[in-house]
Amino acid sequence: MPITATTVRYIKLGRGGRWEKISLERGELHFGHGKVPHELALAGDREKIKKLRIEQGRDPQAAAEDAREVLDFYRLGADCLWITFAQDHLWWTFAEPEVTWLGIGDGHGERMRRSIGGWRNKDIEGVPLRIDSLATKLTKVASYRRTICAVEAEEYLLRRINGIVEPLVVKSNHVRDAFLEVTTEAIASLHWADFETMADVIGITTTMRPATASRPAPFPPAASIVQRLQRRPQLAQAAGGLSDKSASRNEP
Repeated sequence: MPITATTVRYIKLGRGGRWEKISLERGELHFGHGKVPHELALAGDREKIKKLRIEQGRDPQAAAEDAREVLDFYRLGADCLWITFAQDHLWWTFAEPEVTWLGIGDGHGERMRRSIGGWRNKDIEGVPLRIDSLATKLTKVASYRRTICAVEAEEYLLRRINGIVEPLVVKSNHVRDAFLEVTTEAIASLHWADFETMADVIGITTTMRPATASRPAPFPPAASIVQRLQRRPQLAQAAGGLSDKSASRNEP
């Protein structure tokens, strides 16, 4: 069944990833902001949270962002897709709505939500979601300096999680296949002399020319073109027919 989500959020699991291990191993989402009481967060009063953070020394803009993050963690439901980046992979999960207060302590966040089914770092087909295989438009969110934020590349993210090939890749594959098909037909219709002309046009000649200042090294013979073509299954039949013709031309 395809993965869908009404909202998507990136979460940084602790400053410097200090809660990554416990979160990934236990299937939990650990979150901080320990100076905001659990009861106040449950009440969901954005202005009161902002006011408290200002009283605690935060500037108004930072206090507003603190309130937003706290309310996202408390209010977003089980249909919110959470992602994070750790151990060279993208990880994703959904979470139970209930928030558990853990308090101040070492090795864990001040509050926590349990994931639904644990954190996953593979798509639904079982292919690992390595960071180096993902587009920058998604991975750039890992550089976000705060803790929770929306993900701009939602559609791309869901396609990758669902193992769907990018539309542009599909289109380029169709174009490539069409090009190879036309090229195969064109080469198959060439007389060997025309093939030699084509080889000259694309920068490869059958004549071994001496090296000069303008031509530092000779080009490979036409046989090498055939060998290259034979490595492509789509062109093998056409190339095979050309091999004999090219060889017969070089006979004394």
